[in-house]
Amino acid sequence: MTIFKRLTAGYLIIMVMVLIFGGYVAYQMNHLTRIIHKAAGVDSETIQTVEALSTRLQLLVSIEKKYWLSKEKDFYDLFFKRCHEFQDQLKDLAKLTTEAHLAAPVKEILTLSQSYLEGVARADTRNEGMPSEAYKADRDDLIDALLIHLDDLYQSARQIREQRIKESEQISTNVLQVTLGLAAACILLGLSVSFVTTRQIVSPIKLLQQKTRDIAVGNFVKIEDLKAPQEIHHLAEDFNAMSERLRELDTLKEDFVSHVSHNLRTPLTAIWEASDMLIRGTFDNDPESRAELLTIARDECKRLIESVNRILDLSRMEGGMMDYRFVSVDLDALIHDAVEKLNPIACAKQITLTIDSPPDLPLILADADQLLQLMDNLIGNALKFTDAHGRVSVTAAIPQPNDGLIQVAVSDSGCGIETANLEDIFNKFRRIEHGRDTVRGTGLGLAIAKHIVAAHGGTIWVESEKGKGSTFYFSLPHA
Repeated sequence: MTIFKRLTAGYLIIMVMVLIFGGYVAYQMNHLTRIIHKAAGVDSETIQTVEALSTRLQLLVSIEKKYWLSKEKDFYDLFFKRCHEFQDQLKDLAKLTTEAHLAAPVKEILTLSQSYLEGVARADTRNEGMPSEAYKADRDDLIDALLIHLDDLYQSARQIREQRIKESEQISTNVLQVTLGLAAACILLGLSVSFVTTRQIVSPIKLLQQKTRDIAVGNFVKIEDLKAPQEIHHLAEDFNAMSERLRELDTLKEDFVSHVSHNLRTPLTAIWEASDMLIRGTFDNDPESRAELLTIARDECKRLIESVNRILDLSRMEGGMMDYRFVSVDLDALIHDAVEKLNPIACAKQITLTIDSPPDLPLILADADQLLQLMDNLIGNALKFTDAHGRVSVTAAIPQPNDGLIQVAVSDSGCGIETANLEDIFNKFRRIEHGRDTVRGTGLGLAIAKHIVAAHGGTIWVESEKGKGSTFYFSLPHA
């Protein structure tokens, strides 16, 4: 996983935990609100109502006794008025109490109060003066039953309220515990995500630092089997590519030093020796030897200039500063010119050099001098790596008339190229060595050829098999 995905996944888990906790707290707080509402509202009101009913019941008994003593109608009316108020309050209490074990006592109290009211009414209709002892006994039993039921109702209501208070306290404790637990879990998870991610970032970076130090001292190493996020993997891949490129550049540097030491120092040494011998007058009396020394100095100067010019040309090509003069060029005539110039070398090595080029080739838009140098490089390489009695052929054709390209091939029957070297031969300072007595080249010819073809909008490639010769192809667009 990438660093972003790792962090996102970790923080997403934390957010989900927080959302779940938020839902849990919201549910518990809603439940707690309902409990507090019932405890502070319904239960407290039930208790107050039961206390008020007990007081009213005692007041009813007092009014009844006063009525029996005075027989005044006002007490009688007041008694029934208060009795109806008592029953109305009981009915309100019945609506208030939703619990089944509270509703039953309220219903029983309402029934007993109705019996008490009807008993008083029956006793009054007899006009017996003071009620009988049997009535008083029944009334006292009825009042005692009412008081007992009211007291039971009172105790039950208080018990329910206390249970709800305890439940609310337990909910508060649970919410607090869950909050602390979730906070600890979120902190632990956040630290774990940070620790794991940081560790998987820091360790590979330390490894990269170590490998960078190795590269700094010339040890071009690679990072293998790195366990890290994708970003670090990509960084390691780029690091390996950089290390490989630096190794290639270091190899190029060594090849360049070797090239300079051999291809530049050798002609300079020959020039210095020839000049020294001429200055010392070694061959003052031998004009032919003196002329030979001057010829050597001239040839080596020419060789030295050509090597320097090749390096400068390649530098200008790589820097995009090479001046090309594109004109319409007859490719068939140019191929014949190149073959004619190099034919003496082929004859000297007893190599058959042939041309297979149709005379009706279309013109191409090219720099004639650069194209001639391209042909010189390819034909010269073919001659150099072909043994005596071998064969070199130059072929030009239009492989597909509709694609607008002309294809030129330079084939030889020489030593061929190792498959492992095919990808490197167009790089600068890469020389194709026969393994026997061959003239060492500068390693720039094919690199220059590649740049020339690319500048003309074409492509260049090679097909070769070790021991069976090589064929270099390049294609150029029509004019």
